[in-house]
Amino acid sequence: MYFPREIIVQSEVVDHPVTEKIIARSPESSVIVCDLPAITPDSIILKQYSKLYSEALSVADRKKLGRKIMFLHKSDNIITTMAAGSNPLKCCHNFKKLAPYKAACLFNCEYCWFKDPDLMIRVNVAFFDHLDRIENIIEENARLCDTVFTFTHYKTDCLSIEHLTGFTQDLVRYFAASKGYLILLTKSSITRPLLNLQHNGHTIMQWSINAADFTRKYERGAASLTSRLRAAKRLKAENYPIVFRIDPIFAFDNWREQYRLMVDTIFEFLKPDHITLGVARFQGPDEIQQIITNGYGHKGLLDSQQDRFVFAKLNASDGYKSAENPFENTMADMPFTYPDELRYELLRNIVAGIREHDATVSIGICEESREMWDELGVMYRGNKNLDCACNYTGFKQAE
Repeated sequence: MYFPREIIVQSEVVDHPVTEKIIARSPESSVIVCDLPAITPDSIILKQYSKLYSEALSVADRKKLGRKIMFLHKSDNIITTMAAGSNPLKCCHNFKKLAPYKAACLFNCEYCWFKDPDLMIRVNVAFFDHLDRIENIIEENARLCDTVFTFTHYKTDCLSIEHLTGFTQDLVRYFAASKGYLILLTKSSITRPLLNLQHNGHTIMQWSINAADFTRKYERGAASLTSRLRAAKRLKAENYPIVFRIDPIFAFDNWREQYRLMVDTIFEFLKPDHITLGVARFQGPDEIQQIITNGYGHKGLLDSQQDRFVFAKLNASDGYKSAENPFENTMADMPFTYPDELRYELLRNIVAGIREHDATVSIGICEESREMWDELGVMYRGNKNLDCACNYTGFKQAE
């Protein structure tokens, strides 16, 4: 179980009840009071206040150290709208994230693009002081669609520090009495905080999953595939809607057989309400090199795959253009991926496996064109609550 070695506390929240709770639950942690504003970069806070941090440390050691330091602060910025990008050809919908944490992830996925060398766990202890903003958004959208909020943020797993904050339980209770919906997205197998809660079907459990061998090799520290599926089965028994995100899909050795085996394993445990598929995608070759450089020295996956990536026309849109990229793309479009034909084969292989088990399971395709959806035989409805995992409430139709 995780406990920080240091807790740096913004002076304005020293007496906040959440601050007091986290410190009480971390009796071995050193507590340091900080007078810098919350917008201060992590590197400056660490340099000025941490007794553990040193710029002389290697990038890998600084990254490891950052996870041992927690910064408690306050902010009224609790919701982030994640844009789908400006490409009109891409079938994607904007979605909203709740941001009580930043960098609260204890896993080391080799492909993760958040590889800042100086990155500590941030907790907005005043998050629940601003919940009126959630209700305002729900009311604004009431006539248009179900409003869905995802509890995750950059380099964050929503359950990673639940034993210190209790935020997940509090959010489940809050949304149970709300007209909105909460997505809890995780790679863990933690279920205890979510048992015996009256969620009223307004909390949607989502797991990011991948092939078993891939998970073991490249998602270090995260729960195994079977552990995640076992957790999903346990929470399905508690009547939570269950959604799986198979993303990022890579063309690693023996990928056809491994992904088919993954699908077989899913249905040995349970039938999910929805599955969204997404092929690996990045902003460009420079980003991949940054991930390799700023990681923990693990580079086998991206080293073996990056020469197969191209700038894909599917994400073409006004904005970013370079000598290497023959199309115009915005950086948000993540245009650097496998060629069209290989992406189709990667997706078709998994879609076919799902359909062999159950032709009725809802499927979504992440950041692809309408043409790709049609070629795969997956129905695109143009409805953000039915098409993909980010806003999915299609389980209500079966009620």
